[in-house]
Amino acid sequence: MKKSLWFFLLSSLLLPSFFYSQVILFNNSEVEKTLSYYNEQILKDTPESRDIQFIEEHAKLANKLFADTYLTKNTLTQSWVSNEWKNSSQTLYTYTSLNKVDVVITQTWDGSAWVNSTKTDYDYINNTSYDYYIRYSWNGSDWIPDYRWTWTYSGSSQAGQWLEEIYSNSLWSPSSRYIYSYVQGRVSSYTTESYVNQTWRYSFKYINTYLADTDKKTEVLTQYWTNNNWENLAKQIHLFNSSGNEIEYKYYSMSNSVWDEKWRYIYEYLTVPKVSRLAGLSRLNKAVADTDLIKTKTMQTVYTSTQTVYNEKKWEYKYTGTNKQESETRYEWDYVTNGWKQNGRTVKTYNAEDLVSESTEIITTEGLDKNNSKIKYEYEKIVPAAKVNLATSVNPSYASEDGCTVTPSSSQFYKNSIATLDASAGAGWVWDKWTGDLSGDVKPQQLTMSDDKNVTGNFQPVLTLSFTSPNESETCPPELNGEITVGTANIFVDGVDWLLSGISFTAVEKFKPDYTEAWIEYSGEKLKGTINIGNDGYASSISFAPSQQINEGNTLSVRFFYKLNYPSQVADKYIPAALDEVKKYKISIHVGQVDCLPIPASCQPGVKIPKYPPNVFTSNTQTVASVWNISKSPSIPFATIQEAINSALTVEGNIISLCKCVFTENIKVTKSLTIQSANGKELTYVMAKNKDDHVFEISKNNTTVLGLTISGATNLNNAAIFLPNQQIANTVIEDCVISNNGSGIKSTRTLNEATNKVTLNNSIVMKNDSIGVFLFGINLQAENVELTQNKIFGAFISSAKFLGEKIRIHNNYGTALYCSDGIIMTGFENSIELNKGGGLASNEGDITLDGIKIVNNTGGGIFSISGNISINLKNGVPIRTDYISRIDSNYGAIFTKPGGSLSAYNLQVKDNGYMSGLDNTLGGIFTGQVYLRKVKVVGNKGNGLLGYRKIRIEGFENLFRENTSAGIANAHGGIEADGLEVVKNGGGGLFIVEGHVSINLKNGVPINYSYTSRIDSNYADAIVSKPAGSLSAYNLQVMGNGYNNKKEDSFGAAIFMPGEILLEKVSIIKNNSGGILGLKGIRLKGTENVIRGNTGTGIIADRGDVVIDRADIIKNAAGIFNIYGNVYINCNGNNPLYSNLRVGLIVTI
Repeated sequence: MKKSLWFFLLSSLLLPSFFYSQVILFNNSEVEKTLSYYNEQILKDTPESRDIQFIEEHAKLANKLFADTYLTKNTLTQSWVSNEWKNSSQTLYTYTSLNKVDVVITQTWDGSAWVNSTKTDYDYINNTSYDYYIRYSWNGSDWIPDYRWTWTYSGSSQAGQWLEEIYSNSLWSPSSRYIYSYVQGRVSSYTTESYVNQTWRYSFKYINTYLADTDKKTEVLTQYWTNNNWENLAKQIHLFNSSGNEIEYKYYSMSNSVWDEKWRYIYEYLTVPKVSRLAGLSRLNKAVADTDLIKTKTMQTVYTSTQTVYNEKKWEYKYTGTNKQESETRYEWDYVTNGWKQNGRTVKTYNAEDLVSESTEIITTEGLDKNNSKIKYEYEKIVPAAKVNLATSVNPSYASEDGCTVTPSSSQFYKNSIATLDASAGAGWVWDKWTGDLSGDVKPQQLTMSDDKNVTGNFQPVLTLSFTSPNESETCPPELNGEITVGTANIFVDGVDWLLSGISFTAVEKFKPDYTEAWIEYSGEKLKGTINIGNDGYASSISFAPSQQINEGNTLSVRFFYKLNYPSQVADKYIPAALDEVKKYKISIHVGQVDCLPIPASCQPGVKIPKYPPNVFTSNTQTVASVWNISKSPSIPFATIQEAINSALTVEGNIISLCKCVFTENIKVTKSLTIQSANGKELTYVMAKNKDDHVFEISKNNTTVLGLTISGATNLNNAAIFLPNQQIANTVIEDCVISNNGSGIKSTRTLNEATNKVTLNNSIVMKNDSIGVFLFGINLQAENVELTQNKIFGAFISSAKFLGEKIRIHNNYGTALYCSDGIIMTGFENSIELNKGGGLASNEGDITLDGIKIVNNTGGGIFSISGNISINLKNGVPIRTDYISRIDSNYGAIFTKPGGSLSAYNLQVKDNGYMSGLDNTLGGIFTGQVYLRKVKVVGNKGNGLLGYRKIRIEGFENLFRENTSAGIANAHGGIEADGLEVVKNGGGGLFIVEGHVSINLKNGVPINYSYTSRIDSNYADAIVSKPAGSLSAYNLQVMGNGYNNKKEDSFGAAIFMPGEILLEKVSIIKNNSGGILGLKGIRLKGTENVIRGNTGTGIIADRGDVVIDRADIIKNAAGIFNIYGNVYINCNGNNPLYSNLRVGLIVTI
C-alpha cells in the first residue's frame, strides 16, 4: 500500500485508536503499557500494525468494560505559544447504552470558538465486533462522508476481509481490501488488493511466522505482485529472550535477490516487581502484558555493503511506583561528539484515580527544555446498568446428555442489553424451535433483556435416510427366483430408538408385474411386498410392512430387489420364454415413505431428513430384456429380435445379443448384423412362431448367426435359415443347433455358378424333415459340424462346392453329402457313418480328403461320375503318414466312371458291398486311373480294385485280400506296382484286359531287392490278361491260386499273358493249373526262379522263345511245353551259364 494510504489509515483509524488508550483508563498500569505498545507499532507503521488481528485486539482492549472504569469524555490539546498554553483542538466522545464508543468528533479552535473538523460513526455486530465505521468531514454546514471500512467474518468469528470504500459523487466506490488467512487461530497471511478499472488487483502479501505455541511473530515476509507472480520485497525479524521479551527487531529489503538489512531496534528491560495482570486479555495483549518494562530502545541503521552499524535514535523510559509510564526521553546520535544528545521528552501526570490527567510534550534544544504541546483528559465514571436474569433449558432434558445445548446458559445481563441466544444440536438430534420468551426456529436470535426471561430450546431425534443403488446395468433375465437389486435404503436413527413399521417405494419406470415379486432384506430377514397396480395394468408402487426396532446410533439397511419366476419352456433345465417387453426397474423413495417413529412417544414425531419435498432419492435403472444391441454404449434393449433389427438405432455391423430364453418369432434379417446368444446354444432357443415360415430369412450380406438352437419351421418347404438370393455373401452360422425344421439351411434354387458361400462352424444340423443343408449356387464352408438324422440328405449342394474340416455326417435317411462341384475335407477328424444312402457324392467335381472315415453307409462310400478322388495326398506327397483313412462296410467303397480317378495314401477299403443283399455288386474300388500307396483292400464284395485306366501302386505296404472277385482288375493302361500282396480273393489275383503289368521294377531295374510281392491263394488264376497284356516282375511269389477254378474259367496257368513275360526271382508254386502260359515269349532271369508243384505244365509257350537263365522247374505235370518257339536253358551262345539245371519233361512241337 502506498505511504499516502498509510497516512490516510493513521488519520482515520489509528488516531481514534490512540485516543482509546486515553479514553478508557484502568486501575492497572499493564493495560496502559499494552496500549502504549500498540500505539508505538502504529506510529512506526509496522506490518504488525496492519494485521487485522492487531487491529481487533487493539479495539477490544480499548472498549473493554470493567465495573470501576472510566470513560473519556473529552481530550483537549494545547500548544505552547508566547509562554502560555493556548487551545489547539479537542475530541468529544459519546457512547452506546453498553458504553461502547458510538461517535467521535474532533474540533479545532479558531481563536474564539470550537469548529467541527471530523466525525467517526461506529457500528457493531451484536454489540461486540466491528461491522463498519464511517469517517466524515465538516464542510461548514454539514457532515460529508469521506470513506468507510466494512468487516466481514468467517464462521469462526474471525475477520476474513475488510473493505475500504471512498465516497464520491454520492456513491461508495471500492478502493482497497485486505483478505486474511488463519492457521490455528492466528493470521498466517493477508493480501492487499486495489480496485482498478472495476477489477481487483493484487498489491502486497504479508506472511507471518510465529514463535512456537505463542502469538509472537518471529518473521513477517512482505511480497509484491508483479508479472503474475509474488516476489519478495521486505521482511522483519523479531528476536526474543528466554523470558519472552523482544530484544531485537530487524528490517530487511530485497536487493538483487539478496536480503539487505536496513535498520534495527534493540531493547533493554527493567527488572521490576510485576503487578497483577489483567484478567481476560486476549492472547496477544496478554503476551505483551507479561513482558518486562522497557528501559531503553535504540534504533540503528545498517549498511550491509560496508558491514557498518550506525546509532540513530534512542528512547529512555521511567515509571511511577505503580509501573505506569512517567516519562519518555528521546535522544539522537551526535556524529560530532559521537554521543547521544537529548532532543525531547514526554511527561505524564496522574490524578487521584491514577489516570493520566496531562501528557506534556517537551522539546530539548542545546540542553534546554521547552514546552511544545499538552493533552488534558476529562473522564466520567461508568454507572453500572441494572441487571436481569436469563434462564435457558433444553427440551427434552435427556437430549442434553447427547450434547444438545442452549447458549448462553442461565446468566445475568444488563437491563435492556441484547442477549444473543444460540442452540447447538448434539449427536443424534436436530434443532427444532424456541419456546418461552422466544419463538420460531431462527438461530442465533437476539433477545432484548427488558426483564427476567425464560427460553427453552427444543430438539428432535433424527432419522436420516440415505440411498445407494447399483450402477446402471443392462442384464438378461436372471435364473428362476434370481434377485435383481435395485437399491438400498439406509435408515440411520439417533437420539433414541425408533420403530420401523412400514416402507414403500415408487415405481419410477412402470412394468408389467406378471411373474414378478418384490422383496426387501434387512437384518438377515427377507420380506415379500405388495406390488400395487395402476389402472393401466402396470406396477405403480411397492409397499412393505416390516416391524423392526432400530437402536439409537445404528443404521438399518433395507435392500430392495425383484425376483422373476417365469416358468421354464424346456423340460430338463430352466429356460424361460423371452420377455415381451423391456423391463426397466427404477424406484424412488423419500422420508415420507418411511413409517418410523421414535420410542418413547414424548420424542415424537422426530425429524426425518432430508425433508420431503424435494429430496427424493431415485435409483439407477436396472434394465432387463431378452434382446440387446451390445454394439452401443450403453447397450440398447429391445422386446423382440425383429424389433431390434428394425430399429433405427441398429445399423449395419451391429451385434444383437440374445439372452438365455426361448424366442418364438419368424425373423427377417434385413441388415448386415451378428445375431448371437449371450449364453450359448444349449440355453438360447429361437422357434418359429409360424411353422409355415422360415425362422430366419437372411437377405443381407455379412450376416452372422451365433450360438442358437433354431427349430420349428416344420413345413417341408421352409427352413431354420433361408437365403432368398444367391448373391447374399458371407453368411456365417456358428455354434448352432439347427433341428426339427423342413430344412436346416436352405437357399433359393438356381443353376448359376457359385460366387458366395455360407460358413457353418461348430454346429449340429439334425432331425430336419427334408435336408440338413440345402444350397443352390452357394458354396458351403464348414468346420466342426455334425449333420445327423435328417430325413433325406445330410447336405445337398448344387452348382457349388463343399469345404470342410472336422465333419461328422451320420444316421441321415439319405446320402450324407452330395455336392455337384466338388468336396474338400481337410484334417483327420472327418467321418461319414450309418447313413441310409451313400457317403460322399459328386457329379464332375473333385473329392479331396485329407483323412476320412466312411463306414456303415447303406449306399456307396464315395461316388463321383467323372471327378478325381484324392485321399491323404497333396501334390503327390502324403499329408500324414500315421493316419489310416477307412472306407468300410458300405454298399460300395469308391465308384467313379472311367473318366474319374483315385489317388490315396494309407487307405483301408474293407467289407464293402454286403448291405444291399445283391450278388453282383461293386463293393471295392471302381474308377478310372488309380494311384495307391499303403492301401488295404480287404473283404469287399466284388473286385478289390477295378481301374479302367492305368493303376499305379507305390510302396511295399499294399494288401488286396479276400475280395469276392479279382483282387485287382484293369481294363486299359496296365498295372504298375512296387510291391503288393494279393491273397485269398474270390476271383483271380490280377486281371488285365490290355496293357502291361510291372511288379517291383522301374525301367527294368528292381526297386526293392528284399521285398517279395505275393499273389497267393486266390480262388482263380493269379495273373491273367486277355486279349492283350504283358508282364514283368522281380521277386514275385505266385502260390496256391486257382483251387476254386471251374474248368471252363481257367486259362490253364497261374500266370497267363498274351504278351511277353519277363520274370526274375520268381516262385510259382502249387497252383491249381500250370505255372506260366505266354503267347509271345517267356524270359526267366537270374538263378532264383522256382516253378514247382503246379497241377499243370510248368511253362507253356504258344509262340516265341522260352529263355531261362536258371530255374527249378520240378514236380509239375510237365516241365516246359513250347509249340512254335525255341527253348534256351542256361546258355549264352554256345556256353553254359550255370550248372545243375533241373527241368522236368520238355516238349516242343
